[in-house]
Amino acid sequence: MAALSRIIEKGFTVTLAGDGFEITPAKNLTDTQREFLKSHKAEIVAELKQRQATNDNLGLSQADKSNIMAWLDSIGEHDHAMIQDVLNQCRTDVTALQYFLMRSNEVPQALDDRHYCRNTLLTHFFYETRLPWSV
Repeated sequence: MAALSRIIEKGFTVTLAGDGFEITPAKNLTDTQREFLKSHKAEIVAELKQRQATNDNLGLSQADKSNIMAWLDSIGEHDHAMIQDVLNQCRTDVTALQYFLMRSNEVPQALDDRHYCRNTLLTHFFYETRLPWSV
């Protein structure tokens, strides 16, 4: 799923069109991106068909759902009905799914702000109670 994700991350919408696919806005494609699309056409079409089949079966992967919900939370959307509308739209519309997955990439990664203390109780206990012959 790397080829499709790569182009979606750049802000393009990709949809199936017969035996191929359409990209919007096509005018924003660079020559390098056009070559990438040509060389990965079969892979992209297969990924789109797989997503279409998933959407036809009203499926939404847990990872995609989690990413979309994290983005909705990051923008302050907490209305349960609105969240369900978005998820339902993603289950039935590939373009909506692509859009919300693209937006989910905007969620800032959580920083690990835990602090580690080398002077733990065990270390303190060892140094305070060590025997005279220990090093």
